[in-house]
Amino acid sequence: MLLDTQTVEAVVISAVDLAGSPEQVMLRQRKIPLNTGKPTLSFDKGVNGWMIGEGAGSVVLKSMEEAKKDKEKIYATVDSIAFSSATSSEAVEDCAKKAMKFASVKPDQIGLLEVCGSGSDVEDKFEMEGLTRVFSGDKPHCAIGGIKANIGHTFAASGMASLIKTTLCLHHRFIPGVPQWESPKTELSTGNNFYVPEESRPWLIQPGTPKRHAGINVIGQDRVCSNVILSEASTELRKKIEIAELGDLRLFLLPGQEMTDIKKGLNDLENDLNSGQDLVSTAHRYYRQYKKNNSRFAAVLLGSSRDELQKEIDTAKSGIEKSFSGNGDWNTPRGSMFSATPLSKEGKV
Repeated sequence: MLLDTQTVEAVVISAVDLAGSPEQVMLRQRKIPLNTGKPTLSFDKGVNGWMIGEGAGSVVLKSMEEAKKDKEKIYATVDSIAFSSATSSEAVEDCAKKAMKFASVKPDQIGLLEVCGSGSDVEDKFEMEGLTRVFSGDKPHCAIGGIKANIGHTFAASGMASLIKTTLCLHHRFIPGVPQWESPKTELSTGNNFYVPEESRPWLIQPGTPKRHAGINVIGQDRVCSNVILSEASTELRKKIEIAELGDLRLFLLPGQEMTDIKKGLNDLENDLNSGQDLVSTAHRYYRQYKKNNSRFAAVLLGSSRDELQKEIDTAKSGIEKSFSGNGDWNTPRGSMFSATPLSKEGKV
């Protein structure tokens, strides 16, 4: 669709599908069976069909010039869109390559790939094989996901759901985990640059990387494959995003060259808490001490009250000792942690 940017300031695009009604489920399962396996991304070997879902969504598209002029909140930019048939893995591969070429990006610049994952054996096979060839390599760097694993197959509205999800991922710089993922089907198990995030995580990039890019692969009911490349808004256009407000949560850093140093730090912190010292000033003091100390190890404790910190200290005393004994890293649900094998300055994102 061509738009006269001189007369059209914005376009609203919407999609709706009530795919969860009984008659729709009965009609659609004639072509694709309902999933009786795990409710996760259909690229998992434990999935054997589609999952029921329905929904509606809308997005507003504007040219960059109009968005800047109106001081809009820009969630992401559309860099390119490509289309092809979805009748073979070669067609899916060609579609992805065309979209990247139009956007002037390479596969190793894509940090998140939102796939169709329809639950159809034929479509999933084409999609997995085609995308695997595009992202072939030895070091996984691209997270793969599919909104159907979270809300089910919304058919005519599924592409819109993928677009909104991926846009929000770029906006918040966050990669959501794929629920109940276990292991891939054969077509995805060969060497490639994909990894499936089982837990949600911040979307980090290497120093020097200009911005984050994401891809969306969609296979419609008309057997047309669409591939969209999105990127995050430039730094000067981004508004400050508070993903998680700290509130009263305080961080305490306890450095040390040996296990005895870390244990002494735990005892000192415990004494400071028992003496009634203010948590804010105590946290700042420990941070200043940490910056002056070039220690090999560091324990990190988090808490919002004296009682919470005392519980973290109690579990740290045994957990850190076990970590030094070779039983892995120590961590708590609150976020406190310690590693006896830190990556230190050699570590990379």
